[in-house]
Amino acid sequence: MYSISDHPQGKLFDLDQQIGFAPAVQKILVECGATYLRNRQWTISPKRADDLAATIDAWLADGCPENGLPKGGDYGVTHLANGYYISRPPKSMVPAIKRLGAYWNPANSSWAVPAAMTEKFEKLVAKSQADARAASEENWPVIPGVTVTVRPDGSIAVVSPFDPAIKDAIKSVPTSRWDRDRRVWVVMAKYRAALRKALAGIAGEAEAANDANEARLSRASSMRKIRWSESGTEITVASEYDSDVINACRGRRMKWDSLMNVWRGKMRHDQRDALLDRLIEIDENLRNPAHKSAPVLTQNTPSQGNT
Repeated sequence: MYSISDHPQGKLFDLDQQIGFAPAVQKILVECGATYLRNRQWTISPKRADDLAATIDAWLADGCPENGLPKGGDYGVTHLANGYYISRPPKSMVPAIKRLGAYWNPANSSWAVPAAMTEKFEKLVAKSQADARAASEENWPVIPGVTVTVRPDGSIAVVSPFDPAIKDAIKSVPTSRWDRDRRVWVVMAKYRAALRKALAGIAGEAEAANDANEARLSRASSMRKIRWSESGTEITVASEYDSDVINACRGRRMKWDSLMNVWRGKMRHDQRDALLDRLIEIDENLRNPAHKSAPVLTQNTPSQGNT
């Protein structure tokens, strides 16, 4: 855990990584009047060396109470006499922290930054905070179901419903990653412009899709013998018994719901348009008096799904 040796300034306490950055040990060292030297080495007067060693030994024997920061906490920075502790930083920030010589301390699930790198680390934190402030002033595109939140740690959290288009767009932004614990996408605020561009593309596609849906529903309302409805990505088709309707729905891999007597299925927009075109054509034939339509499906009529 630590070793004691002679030093021109008194006694030298050389601590290992396990306790060298522990805030509880930092407090003990400062209260005993120790002076930080370098690389987890502290000096203290010979008269107080025994008291310091006894206090550290008692702390170790007591199970290292309050050893460090709480595990699993939010992002935070703790300034110690010989460096910094960083708890739960954005993963995109970890490479930069490592370049500063930081190492992982399993005792408190945090990254420890040596004192020699404190100035560079402070600049890194200041830059992240500046990026966060700039990101908070961005006019983010409005997308139904999508929420953009700027965090104080210099990252941006994006909450969205599952959509392959949204997933691919956000994944294309540098530093983006999926936070499995919080169920959000995380992007460093440094790349806010790229994220805004990606979200703007999604917003444009969503608006275009919405216009296409409205146009499709308007066309579908013109049908009289066939009923078409949409709920999210699911399509429902109901009609009187007709082999052309059956073949059109089966051709798009729709499933027959025998309880509700309707066809159900999910498909891409282009497939929806193609199916609707075919059903409009069938509806016109069904309304043609020359078309011999079968009776409306009843309990005694064979199921469309089995025909």
